[in-house]
Amino acid sequence: MISTQLQFSLKDETTYMALDIFDRYLAIQTVHYSKLSLLGLVSLLVAAKYEEIYPPHLRDLTACCDEEFKRSEVLAMELEVLKGLKFDLSVPSVLCFLRRVEKVVGASEMEINLAMFVCEVQALSGKMSSHSHSLLATSGFYLAKKAMDNGFKLEGLPLKEMKHTKEEVENCAKEMLANVLVKEKIALSNISLSLIHICRCRRYAVCRSRWSPYH
Repeated sequence: MISTQLQFSLKDETTYMALDIFDRYLAIQTVHYSKLSLLGLVSLLVAAKYEEIYPPHLRDLTACCDEEFKRSEVLAMELEVLKGLKFDLSVPSVLCFLRRVEKVVGASEMEINLAMFVCEVQALSGKMSSHSHSLLATSGFYLAKKAMDNGFKLEGLPLKEMKHTKEEVENCAKEMLANVLVKEKIALSNISLSLIHICRCRRYAVCRSRWSPYH
């Protein structure tokens, strides 16, 4: 999904919605592993139609999959997904909560970039889908602030507004950090140094420009 998003210059909102559609459908319907790529394609297609002014054409998306799926297959799966979700697509994403926390607490560009990166890595772990979007956003933001300022305390986050306890955020943050370390294969002591490389990768160098309209 990420590579397709970058190829078509889709918004961050589109990716987060696509991941949410993907997870929510798998939670209610068993999908054979051979059809997971098709589900991912359909999730991105539906999200693009919802979020983008000019969503990519279906033929262009299928071309990214080397024409692995026929147009009829994609449309049939799209209908199944929408029916399964009862056409309920308006669900606050992790990105929505990240923006809210950033607005309340304030953060530097690097902290925002890192928080987004940490939250996106969690998509690779099926276990993290059991956590609410608000908890993932709060915990990811906490990790970003802590990495840049070791003296940052949990009390600096809007825990009451997000309706999460200190223990919930700490436990979730530990799980998220473990996933990041596995993904990047870096030592805990090298996180701050790795931020420079991480923020230069993919779209993180420009995501601030997409963030600013929501301040």
